[in-house]
Amino acid sequence: MMTVFYKINVCESPIAPVDRFVQAYFQQVFSFVEYNRFLGFFGKYLNILSTFAWNFIDIFIMTVGIALSEKFRQINLHLEKAKYKLTPESFWISSRTNYRNLCQLCEDIDDAISPLTVLSFVNNLYFICGKFLKSIHKKESLIHAAYFWFSLFYLVGRTFQLSVSMAKINDESKGPLRILRTVPRASWCKETKRYTEEVTTGFVALSGMKFFVVTRGLIIGVAGTIITYELVLLQNTSEDMNVYGCS
Repeated sequence: MMTVFYKINVCESPIAPVDRFVQAYFQQVFSFVEYNRFLGFFGKYLNILSTFAWNFIDIFIMTVGIALSEKFRQINLHLEKAKYKLTPESFWISSRTNYRNLCQLCEDIDDAISPLTVLSFVNNLYFICGKFLKSIHKKESLIHAAYFWFSLFYLVGRTFQLSVSMAKINDESKGPLRILRTVPRASWCKETKRYTEEVTTGFVALSGMKFFVVTRGLIIGVAGTIITYELVLLQNTSEDMNVYGCS
C-alpha cells in the first residue's frame, strides 16, 4: 500500500486519487477487465479477508502440528521410565495402545486438514517466489526497502516454522524405537515386539492430500523448488524493470 501511495503521489494523472489507488493496487486485474470502482473496493475487501484467512490457516496448522508432536513427546517421556528397567507386559500393552490411538488420531486429523495444508504450502510458495523476484527491483525509498526485506524474511521464517512444526510429528513418532532398543532381555515380550514393528513399519506424518508428506526432507525439497523457480523467472525478467513506474 505504501508503494501504491508513492506511485499515485509521484505520477500525475487526471483520474481521482481514489480511483488511481484502486487501479494501481489491482493493476493485474484491471489489465484484463474494465475498471469499475465497486469492483475495486470489493476486491480490496476480499484482499483483506484473504490476508486474515492466509495467516489464520498457517497458525492453525502450526498449532495442530505442535499439539500432535507434543502428544508423541509425552508418550516418549512416559516410556523413558522403562529405559534399562524390568517392566511388566501390561505396561507395554497400555503404551502400545496409546501410541496406536495417537497414530489413528493423526490419520483422522490429516484427512480433515490436508486440503488446508496444500493451500498453505502453495500460497506460501507463490508469495515467496514473487518476493524473491521483486528483490532485484529498485526500491523507491529506504522505508520501502526496509518493509520489503522485513516482509520477505517474515514470510520465509513463518513458512519454515510451519514446516518444522509439522515435520516434528514424524520425528517424535519414531522416538519409542530408541527406547525399545534399551529394553532388557528379561522384559522383552510379544507386546514389545509388536510395538517395535508398529514404530518401524508405520509412517506417521501430516500430508497435503497425499500429494506430499511433511517431513524434514520436504523443507530441503521446498527450498530447492524455490531456487529452481527463481532461476527460471530471473531468466525472463530484466533487472531494471520497474513494476511501479508511471504509465
